[in-house]
Amino acid sequence: MPSTTPNYNAVDNAHVENRYPWMQETGTHIVVLESWTGRNTFKHGFADFCEVKVIKTLAGDASAVGGKRTRMRPWEQHGALDEVKTRAYAAMSAVAKAAKTPAPSAASITGQVIQTIHADGGAMFAGYPIKIEVAQIKTKGGRDFTTIAYSVPTATDLEGVELDSTGRVVL
Repeated sequence: MPSTTPNYNAVDNAHVENRYPWMQETGTHIVVLESWTGRNTFKHGFADFCEVKVIKTLAGDASAVGGKRTRMRPWEQHGALDEVKTRAYAAMSAVAKAAKTPAPSAASITGQVIQTIHADGGAMFAGYPIKIEVAQIKTKGGRDFTTIAYSVPTATDLEGVELDSTGRVVL
């Protein structure tokens, strides 16, 4: 039976969580990046953190619209670096699309580019729309895991979304 008297001294060793709820709403959503950093965690070592605001749902669970969500991937986790690079590719392609310039090559997204994004807090991508597809899968161990695929939204995807002259979403 759990204790009915709280141990308030345990708070001394607690950690402050500085994030939004995890992105779990399955479906296809249009989001804007709010921040993108890399930092050490207490449990997983170095991790990539991306915080977004959901501005539209194209399919699936629309409960996140208007909300802010966090995506955290421990650097050493299987597939994390592929996801980080894919997110960078989508974000850089969204900026290029708004500027009417060619999209970057996947090969141009290097560790140095990700380090610059982390140092900048993702500010260079703030406000540009990105399309994400969120799915829940089972791992080999039977645990739930959220996968996210990133891409550049089409004009049809952005119907009803107001963009400014630079291609950023007007919130």
